Amino acid sequence: MRNRYNVATPGRILDAAERLFAERGYAGVALKDVVRAARVNGAAVNYHFGDKRNLYRKVIERGLKSREQAAPLEAAPEAKLSADERLHGFVRNLMVQLLDDSAATRMSRVMLREAIEPTAAFARAVDELPKRQLSILDGIVTELLGRKASRTAVRRISLSILGQCVYYRYAANILRRTDPALHYTRTSIHAIAEHIYAFSMAGIRGMKANHDRA
Repeated sequence: MRNRYNVATPGRILDAAERLFAERGYAGVALKDVVRAARVNGAAVNYHFGDKRNLYRKVIERGLKSREQAAPLEAAPEAKLSADERLHGFVRNLMVQLLDDSAATRMSRVMLREAIEPTAAFARAVDELPKRQLSILDGIVTELLGRKASRTAVRRISLSILGQCVYYRYAANILRRTDPALHYTRTSIHAIAEHIYAFSMAGIRGMKANHDRA
């Protein structure tokens, strides 16, 4: 029973579970598979995570946290960046989180499987994610448009920006059918992010000009 209390055991279990979920999907993995891959006993998995659904949720949460740490969406207050600089950083880092598989291939494969075959466990794990992303964007857009902008207008712009970003991940298979040469590299991800930022800023400036003239 030593594994049950070994401080390294939870991490080893999560590593094994992430690898298996990425390879087989949620439905294709049993707890006994994780036990075998992590080289622990069943009691250790039950002790640290309870059941498969909770283990899967913890794998997702760890992966999302790791991505956020590597490419944070929200600038530190002490950076004192302008709103357009914050939008640029948000779009750039979100595209890295969504498309850069170099540092998180397994997690990206899990996310791709979820886009095709979503599970209830995944939905609960990421329920707050779009809310936070939109909250950050709402603050940036409000500053760019001006405080008199309506909440409806701000939210629609935020959704438009977010929609451009996530489409490249969740519609990747469709995009590759229309453009077989499409591959996400560091260079192409940067170019896509720059396009979304420039396109979004042009739209926001145009709307602000119309609003100011009204």
